[in-house]
Amino acid sequence: MKKYNKILIVLFLLTLKLIAQSEYNTEIISKGHYYENRNIKVNVFRDNDLLYSVDKILTPHFSIPESIVLNNGNLVLIHSLEGIVEIFNTDSKQIFQKAFYKLPPHREQSILFDKNKNGFALLISEEQINNLYIVSDAGNFQDSIKVKDGLISGISISDGDFISYSIFNWDELKLITNTTFVNLIDKSELSFPVKFNKGKYNLSQNLFLGYTNKNYFCIDLNEKNVLWQNNLDEKEIFVDTEFNEDKIVILKSINPSYENKNWIYKNYTVVEKDYLGNEVKKENFNDDSKILELVKTATGIIIKTDKDLYKIK
Repeated sequence: MKKYNKILIVLFLLTLKLIAQSEYNTEIISKGHYYENRNIKVNVFRDNDLLYSVDKILTPHFSIPESIVLNNGNLVLIHSLEGIVEIFNTDSKQIFQKAFYKLPPHREQSILFDKNKNGFALLISEEQINNLYIVSDAGNFQDSIKVKDGLISGISISDGDFISYSIFNWDELKLITNTTFVNLIDKSELSFPVKFNKGKYNLSQNLFLGYTNKNYFCIDLNEKNVLWQNNLDEKEIFVDTEFNEDKIVILKSINPSYENKNWIYKNYTVVEKDYLGNEVKKENFNDDSKILELVKTATGIIIKTDKDLYKIK
């Protein structure tokens, strides 16, 4: 390949540990039936090595939680159906637990979350009444913000002073979308008629890239305008994106197929654009993979699949 160098995975992983922030991931093992008490074990890995485990007993009808690992290694478990959030430290001890829902569970309720270098943010929605909470990695509340009502679709918190969230509503048959940025210092707001599920800020925090699996957009927060937005063909999905110095890397694929209990990505494409949305590079890959994501390291952007790693030059 001319633009992307294929790297021997074993040697590269050894290098990656030296040049990049530790990569955490989790594995949840459940034993038992949904209608009975069941045991779950959450294993936390750092660079593919087991760091610690958390054992829990779930009462009947309790959902399997979602999980994130914070930069200090603490584990966050989010029970979206029940509205409960927990934090465990690297000694497997629970240091935080809170039930956020005020109404009985299993109504029109949901939790979205995102993390930054200092902790994580929660977007709590009950019957389309929404609140933002910012929690430190030690489990201390740092801020709470009442935000606009509506169906929630995304949340993104920067490492600095911004947090953004996305909502949508229906006005008869018309879809109304809204993405709002909140300055955490003075609580000023900036809104745009777009919608995202995931989003990322550049290092200077003046640009924001938001995306769903079918469209993506770039906003200049200093100029207060949408620089560009694109929609994908119905046969494609948007997978991931990263800022790479003065470029934006976009990873997309044809619609994945469900095979042997796994979603398989096929024929994916990497596109690089400048901040104005002009295409700079494009590379097609004919690989099949269960895993497809971009990983940002100290030396650049890596395309990670279940077979190989590719460095974007």
